[in-house]
Amino acid sequence: MMTRYAFLIGALFAHFLVVGQTTIAPQSVTCTLDAFSPTCAVDNLIEEIGPGTSTSTAFSFSPWSNFSTGIGFVSDFGQWEGSITYTFVNSTSVSRMMVWNAYFNFELDHSLRNALLTFYNSSDQVITTANVTFPQAVSDVLTPQVVNLATEVLGVKRVMITVGSLWGGNEISLRRMAFAGNGLVTGIDEDGSMTTLVSGSPNPARDNYTISVVGARSVGVFDAIGRSVALEAQIDQEQVVLRWDHLAPGTYHVIIHTATGQAVSRVLVE
Repeated sequence: MMTRYAFLIGALFAHFLVVGQTTIAPQSVTCTLDAFSPTCAVDNLIEEIGPGTSTSTAFSFSPWSNFSTGIGFVSDFGQWEGSITYTFVNSTSVSRMMVWNAYFNFELDHSLRNALLTFYNSSDQVITTANVTFPQAVSDVLTPQVVNLATEVLGVKRVMITVGSLWGGNEISLRRMAFAGNGLVTGIDEDGSMTTLVSGSPNPARDNYTISVVGARSVGVFDAIGRSVALEAQIDQEQVVLRWDHLAPGTYHVIIHTATGQAVSRVLVE
């Protein structure tokens, strides 16, 4: 039986063409930070967002409005290190993120610069993560800034956007936010690949964790907030064995890629 050993940094994914994308209908949006005022509630980020929203959609606002007209969401004074969770009506695929940043002429530019996206399925398991960077906002540009993901992520129910940095200032300031994809709602790719949930043992794990899966090709491991974790794995034809002895206690998500799709497992490390 052929066995492979590897130090794993993250999951490997096939690339998809970004064609025929449709904006995904949002169900809700929340934030770990409070709003600057009731008129700046995080719910404003999904107002009027739907399948008809596109990269040419403009949401007007007044850069001299003193946070009162068309602003969207502004976090409370001095708060920006947090996350925004964007939940879809149905599980779907995501290949594009659109941000309508806000720029105010009377103050520093608070627009979003860098963020970590963590994608979750309907079972609240991490699918994968992606780092994104947006260009600096311009006060008279009303259309969104767009980031196309290198990989279309399948079977996504919600996305957690962890703010990495702003272009300036010390509060988050966004008018709208949206995601788009090619509508692969079932988690089954056009070539027939499928995502399945699998269990391993022992769980909770202390040293080794074994997952029975046939034909594993690559493995990715993520912590509870979606960061890639490096660890040693033994991969053979019928199982994957992971060594947890150097990891901190907590919940981890394992994504195993096979010839027919991917298997996802969640493990508690003690």
